[in-house]
Formats: sequence, C-alpha cells, structure tokens
Amino acid sequence: MPDDNVGLRIVELRVANVLRLTAAHVKPSASGLVVVSGDNGQGKSSLLSAIAAALAGKDVCEPEMIHRGAEKAQVIVDLGDIIVTRRWTSNDKSVLEVKSRDGLKYPSPQSILDAMNGRFWFDPMAFLNEAPKKQVETLRKLVGLDFAEIDR
Repeated sequence: MPDDNVGLRIVELRVANVLRLTAAHVKPSASGLVVVSGDNGQGKSSLLSAIAAALAGKDVCEPEMIHRGAEKAQVIVDLGDIIVTRRWTSNDKSVLEVKSRDGLKYPSPQSILDAMNGRFWFDPMAFLNEAPKKQVETLRKLVGLDFAEIDR
C-alpha cells in the first residue's frame, strides 16, 4: 500500500468512451492544478464523473457510463504510487483494477481506494454544487494556499 506520509494526486488521467467523452487525456502541470473548461455539453462533468467512478466506486457510477454508440469504456487514473483502472462492458458492468507502480495487483481494489480516500479524495459533483465562496475555500485547502493575511 502507498506510503501514508506521501500525498497522492492525479499524475495522469485517460478516459475513453465515458458518458459524453469519446477520449480525454489529462496530465497536470508541475503545480498539479488543471483547469477544466468548455461550453455546455462538452464533457466537463463527464470528466469529473469519470474520476469519481474510478476512485469512489460503483455507487457513484451513472446507470449508463458507456458513451452512446461505444461497446466499452475505460478510465485510467495514475496516482503515482498506484494506477487505478475501471472498465465497463456493453452491459454496463464495471471491473476495477488497482495496481502498484511495479505492476502488483491488489486483491481488494475498492477497499484500497476507500482506505486512501481521506487523503486525496473529494466529491467533484458536490464541489460543483457548492456556493462559490465554499468552492474557493476548498480549492485553497487543496492547493495549500493561505490567503488569511490577504483576506484581512
């Protein structure tokens, strides 16, 4: 299991045929901050839902995760120490795989993620539904910025 003293973050994200997305590849800059923007219906929420489905489990998956017209879908989330892959087949059944950087497969993948959730996970859809002031507060905490003096 990854070292508890090391903060995890998404090193790379690959999404194929999930919800409105046919393909997405996100590799954050050194700061780790990524801006997801676009017009309505272009897949911003689909990207966040894909991350949530991969990391938080089947309970957050939408009923039909596979992009219309596709036969399968996949999300790969590289967290540095571990790589999480969730795949869906045409019957919307999902399979979760969690491997170490060295390729070691964890036998209970969701329990590994659940144990780590407190260190790196927040609910992106809940974040989107928060008031703007609460969103700013959450972002400040996530990126480790203290604006107390500036706010005064």
